[in-house]
Amino acid sequence: MKERPKSFERLTPGQVYLAPQEGILPDFGSDSSELSAMGIVFGEKRDDDPMFRDAVLPDGWTLRSTNIPTLYEVVDTSGARRATVRYVASSDSRSATIKAVRRFEVVVHKLEDLHVGVVLDQSNAIYRAKPRDTQEEALAAANEFLSIHWPEWESYSQYWD
Repeated sequence: MKERPKSFERLTPGQVYLAPQEGILPDFGSDSSELSAMGIVFGEKRDDDPMFRDAVLPDGWTLRSTNIPTLYEVVDTSGARRATVRYVASSDSRSATIKAVRRFEVVVHKLEDLHVGVVLDQSNAIYRAKPRDTQEEALAAANEFLSIHWPEWESYSQYWD
């Protein structure tokens, strides 16, 4: 059985640790086939900090910080977010993960007793379904919209161009 990489570890006082940066990404999540399909190449675990791996992003892609101190984004040449990196470090522990991002996402908002399915394109609302009685119905309405207009919307590699 393959050993799952650690995403959380206790800190040793006085030890210096890495943080996500260009060329260094978290080990946890790096085995994702979606990230590999995007062209992110992961190398070996770092000897100086096994929570991270050497990594090469596709040409023109970068790792950038966000207005949330624990969140970084891997962005492509057009500035679209293709993966998220979370890194949390406190006085006694830390964690780091990387996760691929789809272009489209569905969220459900509750408005009083009704639910509204919303389709997001890179965090921008592009469709709001009619209010529904249940969260499941709202989700289904938004998913139906996506399936009609972008049949392969659940793929991490589709519709970026």
